[in-house]
Amino acid sequence: MMRRLALCLVLAAGCTAVSTVFAADHPPWLQDLQRLESYSPDPGTADRESDWFVTGTGVPSRVSRGPDGDTLVLHNGLIRRTFKLAPNAATIALDHLATGESILRAVEPEAILGLDGKVFPVGGLGGQPNRAYLTPAWTSALTNNPGSFQFTGFSVGQPVAPFSWKRVRHAADLPWPPHGVSLTLTFQGPDDATRALAVDVHYELYDGLPVIGKWVTVRNGASRPVRLDRLNTERLAVVEAESAVDERSN
Repeated sequence: MMRRLALCLVLAAGCTAVSTVFAADHPPWLQDLQRLESYSPDPGTADRESDWFVTGTGVPSRVSRGPDGDTLVLHNGLIRRTFKLAPNAATIALDHLATGESILRAVEPEAILGLDGKVFPVGGLGGQPNRAYLTPAWTSALTNNPGSFQFTGFSVGQPVAPFSWKRVRHAADLPWPPHGVSLTLTFQGPDDATRALAVDVHYELYDGLPVIGKWVTVRNGASRPVRLDRLNTERLAVVEAESAVDERSN
């Protein structure tokens, strides 16, 4: 069962202010993107006969440069999440490689914040002609919402332990934190009231598991406190699964 939790936090002033100005045709993250290896299908992805949970995949988690000049791919041979970074950052594909399923049907913001009573999307792209499905041909024409938090850069690293874990008996001898890769997308406020706010959207992908961890960090560089009264960490428009009733043989 999922329950809605009321959230009201005050972001203290005094953090380093964020100020970003760059030419739209040459953003600062472009060089970081070009340093990444180019994406190629993971070996063994096409083999859907074996049970990945039993045999494993042997494919490490990676962040790669997409085939287009402004896409980023988070993948591990089991799941693949593709981000378009311009004119703003948004997830444009989410694929279950073990089954060949394309999960995403429409583009949404990477997060949603409520700040001092006003709602702000974080990233996201508009202009999709039909939200029932998403085609690669449409993604190049997607447009930016100037009222959203704007993408300014990304960083790649390794998963970090969110808490100390004391191993107990019967626990498998597995690494902690689990092996994988981390990706952080950074966004800046869209107007004068939010310009000093930075939002980091964190993703972690783990080796051998079709699992993506995600959380959001908000940094306040303003001289006044800001109240965070709403937070939506993940919002995905996904393809509706077929009814289980249709699969009954009797």
